[in-house]
Amino acid sequence: MTNSSSQKKSHNAHSAEHSDASLRIDNLIKNNNFDDGFDHWEVDDKGDPDNCKTVNGSAELKNQGTIAQQVEVASAAPYTLRFKSAGIGANLAEIVENGVVTQTANPQGGDFKLSFVTRESTASLQARFTGLNATPFYLNEILLFRDVPDLEERVRNGEFDFGGEGWTTQGTVRFYDGLCVAQNNAHVTQIIRDLVPGATYKFHCTTQAFSPFYFGRVYISIDRPEGPSEQPIFELKEHEREYSLDLQVTSETLTLVLVGFDVAFDSISIKRVSVG
Repeated sequence: MTNSSSQKKSHNAHSAEHSDASLRIDNLIKNNNFDDGFDHWEVDDKGDPDNCKTVNGSAELKNQGTIAQQVEVASAAPYTLRFKSAGIGANLAEIVENGVVTQTANPQGGDFKLSFVTRESTASLQARFTGLNATPFYLNEILLFRDVPDLEERVRNGEFDFGGEGWTTQGTVRFYDGLCVAQNNAHVTQIIRDLVPGATYKFHCTTQAFSPFYFGRVYISIDRPEGPSEQPIFELKEHEREYSLDLQVTSETLTLVLVGFDVAFDSISIKRVSVG
């Protein structure tokens, strides 16, 4: 899985709605559905126009055929690349900053999402797509936008789009494709700050099982004069993937703890739902 559990809405060539945060966002990619052929795109068809062509609102790439578009961006800032694709061949999506490939992925069809942070020296970047072999690579609805933070969200990197950034691990933990995979009773923690005592927050979590024998739990730990106090939030259950709980908090700071055995967490959220 490469996305969060939220279903993503369709987007047009000028702007898009970021369904995770219910915000309008600006798409930096022009002619993202190829309504005007390859206008705004740099095309390298390796000498054969059949390697790069547009078909029914999609780009069709094969045999090393490449299309790319250069856009201006902010330095050291979070961005997300999204697109829809089809094709089971060897396909390539890349982000190129100052002539250096900084992000690369091999999409295999369906909705694709790649989140990244630009380098401090970057003022523009290139989004580049290649069909690597004779099997056509189709893509459309290409989006590149700067991520807008949700001011109510207290969890940092709760979608794990930036690997383990913001999280502390103990035990066997892997971060990839927007997942936090915990094995062998591993612990993954984050200190949550700037809470309002007496206010109610919605704790939300989505998971994936990696074996029939998985287990996991989510709890919070609060430091008190007499020692840390633990409060269970979620106990993961068979065949359940999504969990939600409204809880009134009693302190400005707490530690969120994820524990798992053969389980992946793919979205963690804490948002205020009442002022108390």
